[in-house]
Amino acid sequence: MKPALRVLLLADRLSNEGGGDALAAHLLALAPALAAAGAKVGLALPLTTALTQPVPEGVTLLPLPTVSSEATLRALHRWAPDVVHVHRCEQLHLLSELQTLDVPLLRSIHDHTVICMREDRRRWPGDRCGRSLGLGCMAFGCTLTEPASLPRGGLPGGLRRLNTKRAALDFERLFDRVVVPSESMRKLLLSNRFHPAPLRVMPGCSRFDGSEAAHVQRLPGRPGLERPLALLHAGSARPAGGLPRLLQALDQLPASWQLTLLTTEAERPAIYRLLPRLDRAASVLLRNLPREGVPAAAYRAADLLVLPSTVDDPRPSPALDAMALGTPVLASPVGVPAELIRDGLTGFLCDADTVRGLGDALRRALDRGEDLADIGRAAQHRVLGAHSPARHAEALLALYREAAEPWGSLQQQPPPGADWPGLRTVRPTGTRD
Repeated sequence: MKPALRVLLLADRLSNEGGGDALAAHLLALAPALAAAGAKVGLALPLTTALTQPVPEGVTLLPLPTVSSEATLRALHRWAPDVVHVHRCEQLHLLSELQTLDVPLLRSIHDHTVICMREDRRRWPGDRCGRSLGLGCMAFGCTLTEPASLPRGGLPGGLRRLNTKRAALDFERLFDRVVVPSESMRKLLLSNRFHPAPLRVMPGCSRFDGSEAAHVQRLPGRPGLERPLALLHAGSARPAGGLPRLLQALDQLPASWQLTLLTTEAERPAIYRLLPRLDRAASVLLRNLPREGVPAAAYRAADLLVLPSTVDDPRPSPALDAMALGTPVLASPVGVPAELIRDGLTGFLCDADTVRGLGDALRRALDRGEDLADIGRAAQHRVLGAHSPARHAEALLALYREAAEPWGSLQQQPPPGADWPGLRTVRPTGTRD
């Protein structure tokens, strides 16, 4: 009998912005699922992380100091992982040190900060930027998003930040496997000179296994006619998140509705500025977004989760969580929702760049009010069949074994030469090529 695979999940930074970190919730769901599938799991998180729930049984917590040190590396060596799966790492020296563990390294891309100067890859409404990271970013003003905290002197600030990000991107190309949540993200990495062989498309997993949906008790009656259509939105109030357009579209909807907005104190001022412009502002309820993310009860109470963001957001998607609980989703056809939802069968896709597009999709959902529960059940069947925590853990374990047995079996040709003068990446000594 083979010994259990020792898997180390690592994130050197977690954020509590937005009420809760979707990545933290994802890791706390993934770690026990991997343990239940037979792996020994280590969870390496920042020392300052305040977890919203106990460390799952069968999982070892390895605290990481804010700045990587020799003690950190010794602790990782002592734990002796067979595979290291990096979910977020912004410290280049830590990336370099990880490679001295001499084991396969996997990377999950959870946001655009790896390959973009802007978080949402949008320069104007309706934009779909497919450009690789390089000097062209300066031509479109993307380097002007420069934080004021960077030191002065040397190269201009935006160029210096671009130079640093390009160096970090060279480290990202050294991973033995790279997991991305959508085909669009895979294409974006290919345009940034990632080799296609290590790339794997895996949309991630729901935080829920479906058992939480057993007690769904939505109000009786046809939504929009016999009772208000219960809508749920949890996300940013920024224009790219689509909330301003959603509120305008709802204000023009002839049927009755009630929108629950899960938000944080930081987002509320922006929302309060939007509400006075609405004739039906009383139909909008503001609720606090818990740190651990959207609770199952909020999904269960909704007829429809609305995700009007026009950004290909590769982070763990709330669409997966809602669908796992039998709540259909109305979303823009970008990123994970575009590849999860079959329009009219397991949810609704819409043109979220315009108020009219959102309004048309909401009216389509209202016309199918009697079918929303059946659409939710079809969505649940689709997600739990492939993207439950248990199924995702099985797929990841297969990928870990592929990378580890035999180590380095994936033959790669080096990507084309860098188009950025003076940048060369060399794998540190003590590691295998």
